[in-house]
Amino acid sequence: MKSFRLLALTLALLASCFAVPAAARPAHAAGQRLVGIWQDDKDPENIIQFFPDHRVRIYVSRQDGQARQLHWIDGRWQLARGRDLTMTLHMPSNGGMSRVRKFTLRFRKRGLVVKSHGKVMGTQHRISETALKKHLW
Repeated sequence: MKSFRLLALTLALLASCFAVPAAARPAHAAGQRLVGIWQDDKDPENIIQFFPDHRVRIYVSRQDGQARQLHWIDGRWQLARGRDLTMTLHMPSNGGMSRVRKFTLRFRKRGLVVKSHGKVMGTQHRISETALKKHLW
């Protein structure tokens, strides 16, 4: 019996060593579904990446980026009730000020519907890291 307890304790300690820290995991299943790279269905230049540690990166198109002298906008994301997304974006072109944006999300089989104030802002689909690299400049 002692050897069984010792084995269980050892396995628990090993598991805790390899577990992803709680701060780096999305809080719930919707957050896990959101993590990844998304591209707008109508405008393929619009790409956004959600990281497991709640960072977000919006990739700026070449045309907009050259005018603003930036390649992307970084920020943080939070998801409440599995659908209410809040993003705090750090705007370097705006004197380093932060801007808060709120959206409502609806996950569907092949993508994501994004709404703001009840109006559909667009639909998104997942893309791979390889596809993202084609859009970086």
